[in-house]
Amino acid sequence: SMLFEIYDTINKQFIPVPNAKEVKIEGWKDLTFFIHRPITREGFSNKSWRISEASTGCGIGESQPTKSVAIEYATQKLARFNTPEHRQIIREKAKELRQ
Repeated sequence: SMLFEIYDTINKQFIPVPNAKEVKIEGWKDLTFFIHRPITREGFSNKSWRISEASTGCGIGESQPTKSVAIEYATQKLARFNTPEHRQIIREKAKELRQ
């Protein structure tokens, strides 16, 4: 399976996420999203779930209590940004972070 990473904005680095799984988000076939346990100061949480985007490693909003709620929440949040302009911003951010 694919190795997914989240971006740590404090230490400015990508962190591999154990047991992350790809999820399909309606209307976003061109980008890859994954569901994972969010990272906390103590390590990876076992209490909640988060959706992140694979190329940037950026999370979509806050963590949620269940997988299905996390997917629903991210789908609704992303629906507001489903424009060519936002896709371009994501592509540029990925380039900048991955260099």
